[in-house]
Amino acid sequence: MFSKIRDVFTSGEKILFHRILRNVILVETSLRNLGEMISHGDDTGDVLDSHLEAITRMEKEGDALTMELTRSIRKGAIAPGLAEHFLLLIHRVEDILDDAYFLAGEISRISTHGSFHSSFCIKTYREAERLHALCLQGAVKLRELIEDVGKDFDASMRKADELEEIEEKGDDVEKEILDSMYEKVEHVEWWIFEHVLGLIRRLDDILDLLEDCGNETAMILSILRG
Repeated sequence: MFSKIRDVFTSGEKILFHRILRNVILVETSLRNLGEMISHGDDTGDVLDSHLEAITRMEKEGDALTMELTRSIRKGAIAPGLAEHFLLLIHRVEDILDDAYFLAGEISRISTHGSFHSSFCIKTYREAERLHALCLQGAVKLRELIEDVGKDFDASMRKADELEEIEEKGDDVEKEILDSMYEKVEHVEWWIFEHVLGLIRRLDDILDLLEDCGNETAMILSILRG
């Protein structure tokens, strides 16, 4: 028989998870737009601009919702024992939106100034698509986890474990990419190397944050289950 935790949710906790889900959906959509920018960094004009504008709008919406949720929790919307974990979850989700926004701006800048056409940059961007695919996979998994909270405790724990597995795969991919990059570092302009290094590191950060979100959600559900 499935382990149910639905009945132990208060209305405040249900509302919080429902509103957090909105930001998680923004994360998934923002990462989809970011993926288009990574895949088409050599484009100019409207293609990149439209994705950058979309990510910017989502980052602002997410920031406003994060502030609103934080104020609600600090006013006592939920029990103190859960507040810390909900706050960590909310702010980790916001951090992902911030990272996507930062990367979108960097991709737009390097494309605008023509440095993207370096063979090193193009090749490493193609490798970055592998890392980004894991980020998107993690975002989908996190959305499914938040959508299903309260339905099946064991299934929720498995989803949190799967987020950890995705992050571990990302570590392996990041290492492969960085090893390849550093083999060519002597033949690359420093600003291009720094840009691509930042891209890879920030994508790995997103994977770490997605794992953190899964862990905090699992912790909240464990506390509720008792």
